Amino acid sequence: MPTISQKLELIDKQLAGRQSFTDSVVNNYPLFFAAFGLTVGIIFRDKFFFAIIPAIFALVITAIAAISISVKLKNPKVAAWGCFVCFLFLGIIRLGTFRQLPADHINNIVGSQRTLATIRGEIVTEPRVSYNPDWQFARFVRTDPSSSFYLRLTKIETVTGWKKIKGLIRVQVNGPVITLKQNDQIQAYCWLDKLKPAGNPGQFDLCEYLSLRNISITAYVDGNAAIERLEKKDGFSSSLTTLQNWTAQTLSDGIGQNETALAQALLLGQRSDIDPQTLLAFQKTGLSHFISLSGLHFGILIGAVWWVCRIAGLSKPKRAIVCLLAIAIFLLIVPPRAPTLRAAVIGILICASLVFRRKPNTINSLCLAAVILLSVRPTMLFEVGFQLSFTTVLGIALLANPLRFFLREKLPRAESKNLLVLFSRKSAETIIDLLSVGLSAWLGGAGILLNCFYTITPLSTIYTVMVFPLVAMVLIFGYLKLIFAILLPTVSVAFGYVTSIMSSFLIWAVRLLAQIGLSEILIGKPPLWLVFFYYSLLLFAILAYMKNKLLKMIICFCGASVFAFTLLTLKFGFLDSNKLQMTVLDVGDGQSIVVLMPDKRPFVFDAGSMRKKDIGTRAIIPFLRRKGITGIDTFVMSHGDIDHVNGACELAGAMPIQNIYSTESFIAQTGYGPTASFNKFLKAQNRTAAVLPQQLGDGKVGITKIWPTESLPEIVSDNDRSPVFLIEYGGKKILLCSDIEKYAQQKILSQNPQLTCDILVLPHHGSLNTLDEGFVEKLDPEFRIASCSLQRAEQLSKSYYDKGGNSFYTARDGAIEIIITAAGKISISPKLK
Repeated sequence: MPTISQKLELIDKQLAGRQSFTDSVVNNYPLFFAAFGLTVGIIFRDKFFFAIIPAIFALVITAIAAISISVKLKNPKVAAWGCFVCFLFLGIIRLGTFRQLPADHINNIVGSQRTLATIRGEIVTEPRVSYNPDWQFARFVRTDPSSSFYLRLTKIETVTGWKKIKGLIRVQVNGPVITLKQNDQIQAYCWLDKLKPAGNPGQFDLCEYLSLRNISITAYVDGNAAIERLEKKDGFSSSLTTLQNWTAQTLSDGIGQNETALAQALLLGQRSDIDPQTLLAFQKTGLSHFISLSGLHFGILIGAVWWVCRIAGLSKPKRAIVCLLAIAIFLLIVPPRAPTLRAAVIGILICASLVFRRKPNTINSLCLAAVILLSVRPTMLFEVGFQLSFTTVLGIALLANPLRFFLREKLPRAESKNLLVLFSRKSAETIIDLLSVGLSAWLGGAGILLNCFYTITPLSTIYTVMVFPLVAMVLIFGYLKLIFAILLPTVSVAFGYVTSIMSSFLIWAVRLLAQIGLSEILIGKPPLWLVFFYYSLLLFAILAYMKNKLLKMIICFCGASVFAFTLLTLKFGFLDSNKLQMTVLDVGDGQSIVVLMPDKRPFVFDAGSMRKKDIGTRAIIPFLRRKGITGIDTFVMSHGDIDHVNGACELAGAMPIQNIYSTESFIAQTGYGPTASFNKFLKAQNRTAAVLPQQLGDGKVGITKIWPTESLPEIVSDNDRSPVFLIEYGGKKILLCSDIEKYAQQKILSQNPQLTCDILVLPHHGSLNTLDEGFVEKLDPEFRIASCSLQRAEQLSKSYYDKGGNSFYTARDGAIEIIITAAGKISISPKLK
């Protein structure tokens, strides 16, 4: 019997009459042209303005021309490319109409200034109470529980009375809302304001995320007293909520809290209750796809329902119909995310093919799913979940079978009929199948993961194979628990015990794999061309046919080498070795400054914010990850005010820090307060901060502490005791002033009469009350930067020293990045909000 390689060689010999790529796609995947055209049209309309009316005329003309020519010539390729152009214009039209909101939409009513209003509407999501008692500095700031939910507006009160209004908004309530539920009709007295974009690179941008759903307004409610519950809406929505609550409660019966959270994520897609450590472990190991409902989950659900129907004696078409009903009910229960909807469409098509006795086509089904989802909401194309879902499934569809055949061919042939030998071979084939699917999915999604999360997870395929049995057991017994909860409740309880045990083992296994390390390689934000290059190379390797196989291998090897070299350059910064990069992060009234030395050593000066909670996890660490920074060389804390240290614990806990420096008074604090809290945190890690040296730089970069240089009288405030640093590189000077007030400012000028600087980070966040009038004039900086709140930025912009374009405020401009070359050229790039 010929081997697979012999068969492939035979096929190669017969390829003289091979179809072209276009002919192959037309014959096998005709819906590809529709999906590709729709995608291109949406991207084109997003990047360039194209009026809707001309697009409609172009669509009609193209459709008529394509139909006429294809009928006359009887050429399917003409019809295919005509379909592509038609759907391209359809994509332009659909995105334009989606973003063209009616005049009575809330987005068109609320302006740039926040507005006091009374609104009415229906709660469309279950209110979520947020509280973070584990945050190290929770006891030093106001951290009462807050609540949030989404409200579909119906009316707004104006000077002439109540007026009808449309749109969804995000509601934030200062305090826990216990009595409010989904589908409740409420009236709220609130402030309406536009959502603010994230101010720091790498930080999750809620404004951008919600704008994809046409949500750009948030309502701030000052406590439960400002909300009045009008009525609870009955009907389909209420019944649906009851079904969702029953499903979640049934699944949690007899299962522990942590196990329930994981089971709900795996089976129902509800990830909000997973504890942070477990969630981080799934992310680090590249196993997050297991807690995002996808084809695997739908496949096991359909399999469980199919098995029950088979036991009941139903024929295949009837089983497929029952599976269709199960998918429909399941869609009503789970969140409508892109991977879930994509998997549901493909599952429906597979079941329908079984009903009508047709062979399903995976790629065609994937294209149809894309057309359906993008037609409903075109902005879904720009969501990471949508991109990952479709690229991973496409990778499986194109790569899994070739990989499986290639690897299975390497297995030794088992001539013996010994049960142990047969079992070993069957086990090896199963592992190969899992490896093939896992590697294909990883290759398909690697570019998106690198672009959006800045990481590569090379071991995720192996980890997927290792934990898959546990995941499958949780899914199988979990779904059976839900199914039998109606039919046989006693059996359902038994399935619940097994689900709980398997969930516990899965949590333990994933955490253990995360602790081993090597599960993710942090690269940093790649250029967009590199992502396109990766996918182009991957498609070339999969689809391109060349008679000279050696030439194709050489091209693929060279392309992979270019890709790998670029990743190494990004990781280690070979091309930026002659630049000093400094970023003043947007933390409101507070300070966090990251200095990246020419040799890529990162220095961090302070990590805190006055009013923004958990600034370390929310802003500083994401920024460092975007830069590809996995460890900090030097961390300096100027003084113990909470707006300079309340993100320090998260920063020190997330990555290794070689040197931690502060003042003697900071290190001596052991009582109660932010400083003492950080010192205790370090002590728990068997570390202590060292006293600041006079010099921090190296031969290329000079970082000198110019204040204080001597012991200060006890009467001097803590702010005036905070250190001032002068950074020198390429003949340019940067002065970091921390929180010094008039006393220190005057002393610095008297001790350093010749002192000037090119870039000044204003002292005490630009406070005019503590700023000496002659301080800025004497230093004569070319650029002035204030790490401050929006209110203070507005005050500073009107003050005497603001000189137009040379003044930057983090609250207005976002994070401010300064780059100084070895030749002394300065460039400043604000992340405009």
